Amino acid sequence: MDLWIGEANAGEGLIAEDHAKAEGVQRLITLPDGDLVVGLHLLEQAREVETSGASPDHGNPHGVESFLGRASHSGKLTIANPTTEVLGVPHLKYGLWERFEAGEMMKLAGRVALVTGGAGGLGGAIALGAAEAGAAVAILDVKGVDDAVAHLHSLGFKAAGRTVDVRDGKAVAGAVESLAAELGPIDTLIAAAGGSLGTPRDLDDISEDDLDLVLDVNIKGTFHCARAVLPFMRQAGRGAIVTFSSIGGRSASPVTGVPYAAAKAGLLGLTRRLAKEVGGENIRVNAIAPGLFLTDRLQGMFDALPEADRREVIDSIPLGRMPSIQECVDPVLFLASDESSYITGVVLDVNGGRFMAG
Repeated sequence: MDLWIGEANAGEGLIAEDHAKAEGVQRLITLPDGDLVVGLHLLEQAREVETSGASPDHGNPHGVESFLGRASHSGKLTIANPTTEVLGVPHLKYGLWERFEAGEMMKLAGRVALVTGGAGGLGGAIALGAAEAGAAVAILDVKGVDDAVAHLHSLGFKAAGRTVDVRDGKAVAGAVESLAAELGPIDTLIAAAGGSLGTPRDLDDISEDDLDLVLDVNIKGTFHCARAVLPFMRQAGRGAIVTFSSIGGRSASPVTGVPYAAAKAGLLGLTRRLAKEVGGENIRVNAIAPGLFLTDRLQGMFDALPEADRREVIDSIPLGRMPSIQECVDPVLFLASDESSYITGVVLDVNGGRFMAG
């Protein structure tokens, strides 16, 4: 079968010809302006998109039902045929049929992923990553939900959201039921809502309200969301839950306080127990434990630390650098996808080697 694409050169939206040859691609299709035409059969069959050099801006003149759009110089697929959907991906990795069967093309294709805390920061980056990986994305957050959903829609993704405090179990259950009715049964939960939530670091400065806030959002919030999605995962016959621990729940952190450490350590116990409980139902539960990823909010916290503490953090990372946000998003998507189909009950440390489990 003649096929179409190797991998897009990230900066230009062009095919790297030597890479294409290495992947065994027999034919490359490009438009005169260098944008790539890609195809994906709506019934999950890869096939070549035939063009005569015409721009797909004006639809699909050849009536190829698998046409989705064009790869712009940003590396996104845009300008969809009106009869299909737009598909966005950060790096185009379309190629041989065998690669498609292996799931490399869209690792969350056909999934409905609920991302809590998904309206901004790291959660927002994960929501976008899940959409780019092929999932319909449901967002729960306390603010910014409408804007986040509108942004995903503007990129051509299927998304919906509800403004909910994850500490409220009844509100979570109602929101999840409503989102499932809109998008389909939720089979993926990425419980990213949480954090230290602006509470003090030092014990003498921490109030009981601070303690309750951090424990309730991180632990109770994850509990409520997991309980709300499990019926839909059972309905779908599969499920993947990714909980958010932290390096601060694995070792003493110079950045966050006791409530955060207790919450993130507690989530590891929740993860293992739930993994044992639902594993027989084809539902996997894993935790990710990121190191310090400098979202806008965390950048401010990091900058406020004394110079000695900032230097201690950098010096403690064997890789010798701070990570990009994408370097947390990708491991989360790995745990959510079938690439980790025989992994459950584990914690994946993503910290550049700063903490190494014994």
